Amino acid sequence: MKHIKENITPKKVISFIISFIIMFLIYKVILYLGYKLDVMIYYVGITAYIFLTAILFCIFYAKNGFVLRLSATPPEELPDDMSPVQKTEILNSERKKKASAAKILYVLIPMAITIIINYAELYFPILIEYIF
Repeated sequence: MKHIKENITPKKVISFIISFIIMFLIYKVILYLGYKLDVMIYYVGITAYIFLTAILFCIFYAKNGFVLRLSATPPEELPDDMSPVQKTEILNSERKKKASAAKILYVLIPMAITIIINYAELYFPILIEYIF
């Protein structure tokens, strides 16, 4: 838990909040256009938003080495027959990949939260009114 607290900086929190606001507004604009202009815009827009979220998750998963953890592999888990230089190169490349994958989370998590909020609003309107 201490490791997580060390990685949270005000800059990261602010960029996450800004990203969430932008993703939420994009989603609400799609909903508004669907209600005001044409029903087809709603279905196409929401479907595209959900597919984009799924595609971003797949990209994150692939860039992260097909695992869901963001922590690097400990050197002890690498094969013993590797030289220390090879282990260092592999660990450095893994850290770079995980760092680039972590940047995708600034877009992916707000998009997923927005979808969850929208469907909670759709299926549990009384609960949402009570909470907010």
